[in-house]
Amino acid sequence: MRQISIFVLLGISAMFGCQMCSADDDTIARSNGFEISIEEFGTSFYLEADAENERNITDADFLAVIKQNWRQGRRSNTPTHWGSIDLSGCVNITDAGLEALKNKNAAGLLELDLDGCRKVTDKGLEHIKGLKKLRDLDLSRCGQITDAGLIHLKGLTKLRDLDLSRCEQITDAGLIHLKGLPELREIDIAGCSKITDAGIQDLKTSLPKCKIER
Repeated sequence: MRQISIFVLLGISAMFGCQMCSADDDTIARSNGFEISIEEFGTSFYLEADAENERNITDADFLAVIKQNWRQGRRSNTPTHWGSIDLSGCVNITDAGLEALKNKNAAGLLELDLDGCRKVTDKGLEHIKGLKKLRDLDLSRCGQITDAGLIHLKGLTKLRDLDLSRCEQITDAGLIHLKGLPELREIDIAGCSKITDAGIQDLKTSLPKCKIER
């Protein structure tokens, strides 16, 4: 992990009223039973839920972090550009929390990991459809997502990697919504027992360069 500016540490500590961690520690903020790390990611930032406390992170926690503006280690009026957000294992994140992704700070998001966010439904995916630069999307173990939810991915034409593993309600009908994503190079549908060989073959016909893991 890159060296994190002390100004970022001080700013987050002040924002949350939380314990500040060492700049050599991956975790830079502790508050209300959750831990989050933020790293400069080129000209944008990287946000990751800490594995030890991911189950305690709520929609309110996520909203509070994502809307903050950071520039060169200090809070400012200039929007922060989030490059990557990892909420894997955050079982208390709901559709309401994902509304934070409509914030201007998230407009340039490249990577989003919602693995195991089991309270996220089709309605939550509606908040993702505006992330036009998104390249990697992990929806694995989001068991409430159905074919209807995948329609919100149709406009994500930069998407390259999509993980739908163990989304057990997805069927061949859902795969149809992915046919118009020309950059897709890999889709994981392991554990999607309702998807048939015929559905996979139909998708391969539309996306011949895409590797489909099953």
